[in-house]
Amino acid sequence: MKKLALIMAVILLLCMVAACSEDIPTETTTTSTTIQNTTTQENSTTTTQVTTTVTGENTTTSTTNSQGGLSTMTSPDLHEPLEPSFFDDAVIIGDSVTLKLSLYVSKCKNNGQYPLGQAAFLCSGSLGYTNALWKLDDPQNVHPRYNGTKYRVPQGVAATGADKVFIMFGMNDFMLYGIDQTIVNAKTLINEILANSPDAKIYVQSVTPILASCEGGAKTNANVRALNTKLRGMCEQNGWTYLDVASVMVNANGSLKTEYCGDPDSMGIHFTDAACKAWIEYLKKNV
Repeated sequence: MKKLALIMAVILLLCMVAACSEDIPTETTTTSTTIQNTTTQENSTTTTQVTTTVTGENTTTSTTNSQGGLSTMTSPDLHEPLEPSFFDDAVIIGDSVTLKLSLYVSKCKNNGQYPLGQAAFLCSGSLGYTNALWKLDDPQNVHPRYNGTKYRVPQGVAATGADKVFIMFGMNDFMLYGIDQTIVNAKTLINEILANSPDAKIYVQSVTPILASCEGGAKTNANVRALNTKLRGMCEQNGWTYLDVASVMVNANGSLKTEYCGDPDSMGIHFTDAACKAWIEYLKKNV
């Protein structure tokens, strides 16, 4: 009897240990660092707080600064990189920033590489959510061409036969029309795209950052972040996918990384080949 009681006591003890171990939460560690940054040109000081959160195997690093919001610097990718063929039925729409991406992809193709498969491009310098709505016969239109024919974006998407629509506009909009009107025009354009291609899946890409030395007037990274916040909200409300491409382009201060800027002495918004490569890798891991 004593042996039986002893055995029962040991079994009860093991059960209690197992129950306790199930209640132990995944360890989460958060580290915050505050950095002071002084910009002599504008005689201003930006305080940036860098927060790193580790939960299990996932690590997220973000920055919050006093001049306008949160910029994600690094975040866990959603999945392993997609094969380039995923983009075979995609069209990538945008302004001169996307035009640079198309030139980079063309250069890769000339070398026998197809980083975005057979994706089509509809892009044009100075294009945006607003002037993409203009009529085709408007004398000031900057509508893109596809296979030599000029199209308004909605009809151009239909001409490509794309099932996936990646769109990046906004830089040419908010400086002229303001952030709220940009969102109104974005909704109008996307809904017109869907009217012409009802089965298309919409991916709205964030506006990308500006080189710090090239900010001025309404052209600020604070405005870029504010617009991106509203673009994200628009996507959540309408069931469209938002892609935070800007997250791989920003430095600790929320500005465009120097090594990713192809025009540091002028506009400070266009990309180098290295930036285009980072952009493509982001899409492959986060779509």
